[in-house]
Order: sequence, then C-alpha cells, then structure tokens
Amino acid sequence: MKKRRNMPGRMLFLLLAALAFSSCQGAGQGSGRDEMTPSLLPTATPAEVPKETVTPLPDRITPDPGVKVSGSLTPAPVIPEEIVDISAEPYTYEMMCADLELLSYAYPEIISMTWEGYSADGRGIPAVYFGGPDVETAVFVQAAIHGREYLTTQLVMKQLETYAKEYDTGMFHGRTYREIFSEVALVVVPMTNPDGVSVSQLGTESIRSKELRALVESFYERDGAGVTKEYFYRRYKANANGVDLNRNFAYGWEEYGGPSVPAADRYKGTAPASEPETQVLIALTEREPVRAAVSYHATGSLLYWDFGQTGPIRERCLSLVEAVQKVTSYRIVYAESDKQDEAGYCEWAVGMMGIPEVTIEIGTVAAPLPVSEFADIWKRNREVLAAVAEQVMEELGETME
Repeated sequence: MKKRRNMPGRMLFLLLAALAFSSCQGAGQGSGRDEMTPSLLPTATPAEVPKETVTPLPDRITPDPGVKVSGSLTPAPVIPEEIVDISAEPYTYEMMCADLELLSYAYPEIISMTWEGYSADGRGIPAVYFGGPDVETAVFVQAAIHGREYLTTQLVMKQLETYAKEYDTGMFHGRTYREIFSEVALVVVPMTNPDGVSVSQLGTESIRSKELRALVESFYERDGAGVTKEYFYRRYKANANGVDLNRNFAYGWEEYGGPSVPAADRYKGTAPASEPETQVLIALTEREPVRAAVSYHATGSLLYWDFGQTGPIRERCLSLVEAVQKVTSYRIVYAESDKQDEAGYCEWAVGMMGIPEVTIEIGTVAAPLPVSEFADIWKRNREVLAAVAEQVMEELGETME
C-alpha cells in the first residue's frame, strides 16, 4: 500500500473569516495523494440541489464540483489564541465554517478540509482530515445528525483544536497526540445536518428554499398542538426535507416504523439513503480506511453500541465502548434493557460495513443543551477521540501479532 502525500493544508473558500457568515457553501479540495492509495478526503461531487438555494461562492473560487482548490487565505487572518468559542450560544453553522478555515490555516500540516456535498437546503457539508500525512487507518467521527443536538459540533470542533494546539505536548496514556494521530487519523464531519441545526437555532426563516420552508412550517401546523412554535422548532431533529437522518440508513430501514410522512423527527424517508446528508456519511465511510466510528448525540450521558450483533464484531464493539467508558464514565447501555431504534448510522456501520461504532449521548438535560453544560461535557470527552484511536492501534497490534 502506497503512502499518502501530505494533503493541502488549507481550503480557499473565504477571503476573511467573517465572510464565512454569508458565503460558507460547498466547494471541493483535492487530496494531492497517490491515486492507488486509499483516499483520505479527496474532492467529492456535491449532491444536486436547486440552484436558487445555493449562496454564490466567492468569485475566485471555482463553483464547478470536482475541481481541486488549494492555497492560503489572503490576506492572512489574525489567529486568535482560542479559535473555537466554547461560550458561544448558539454555535452556528457559519461559526463552524469560519473556525474550520482558521484551524486549517493555523495548522496546515495536520488539518485539511474538503466539501463533501450539499445539504437539502444547499449548505456545504465540510469534512476534516486530522493527523499525519502518511496515515493509512482512520477513525470516523460525525456530530449533529439531529438538528437540536448542535452542542456536539462545538465539542468535536474543540477536540480538533485542542489536539492540534497540543500536538507535540499533549499526552494520552504515555503517547503524545502526534504519536497517536500519526498512526490513526481522524476523519470528522462536525455538522452532518446543517439545515436542521439552523432551524433549531434560528427558526424556519433559516431555510432559504421557499418550498422547503413551507414544508418545514407545515409540521407545526400539523403536529404542534399544545406547544409554542418557538419550542417546537427548537427541538427540531430532521433535515430540511423532514427526514430524520438517523433513521435513513439501509440496515433495519424496512423494519423501522415512525411517521409515514415528513415530520420534525422520526420520519425515515422514501428510501434508504434518500437524503444528501446521509449519502455524505455513507460515501466517506466507504471511501476512507475506517477502523472505528464515533457518533455524537445529545442527551443522556450514555453509550449506545449494542443492537444484537454477534460474533467477532460484537467483541470489537464492546472493546471500543469500554475504552470510551473509561474516559467519560458514561453508562454503557445494552440491548436487553434499552434497544436502539433501527436504521441509524450505528446499525449501518456495524451491520453492513463491519466497523465498530459507539454512539455517545452527551449532556444531562433535554436538547438543545445549554452551553452551561459544556464544562462537564468537555471534562468527560476531551480525550475520547485519542482513546478511540489508541483502541484501534491496539487492535491493529493484536492483528499483526
């Protein structure tokens, strides 16, 4: 297996970090890798979306999907001491985009970003590669697949910044972060469902397509009896098509029930992987050399992993969830006491891809979680991705013996 060349360290997408608030949309970045090497975030073709829903890209960025983009921000931005604001409430899609640009500029050797597609309402979905240039094994991480669970985005963004800032000095079980992530990289989708997040944070006016906005507004008219409109949409989980993305995966899709029409939550869609956001997660997981996966959700301070799988994959999943439990102290949930719903990313990754996965439910109160919960969440989750990478290293070591 050939080694990867170092990926371009920065995306040309914003002229200034502030432009992210109005221009953060999808464009591809090339990987600069050897063609026969397993990919770590090559350019992807965005999903088809109505042109009127897509904010125009800056003039000097090609809008053509599949065209490689590389370079540096001009003029050079001022890098704050702390890029990811853990006090921001809410932490929006535009803030995340701006922070990703600054992180990839500040740490070009270990952080690269690509645009992997568009959401239903035309927002670009970024993915991040974190680690050394020659890594052939990865942990896949996704957050905010449900709109109201957006504090998970803030968490994974702060994890990336912390690991980058302390790359040579930070330690986990006697290894520096450099030693860990030079062996096992991270492939991260910090916000799987940017449309749902925007609805939860900003209301239905955040949906730019008139047709989709009318659809989303119809959910309250039909299902909102007894609660205010503000409350209803703050707890919004689905994407802009009214599909619960974590019920849109093939494994168990036929068996799952839920609403029969688009809704604020639990509607599984017209077919498995009907949604562009689901397609992004599937494409990345299939394309990258993923040995373990982490899904961040809210709430409950729980670890889900068990949906009845048997044999060697069950043992691998159990080892993974136990590694996460050691650093978080969250309670491990077993299927006999609390069976998970079907058709989620976890079931698909384990059942169809043979990839161990743990679903981490952060927080203690109903989502959306207040930022006041972040301090305890951070204390418990700071080292989670290092722990998962270490677990993968140990598993690979056992395989080699």
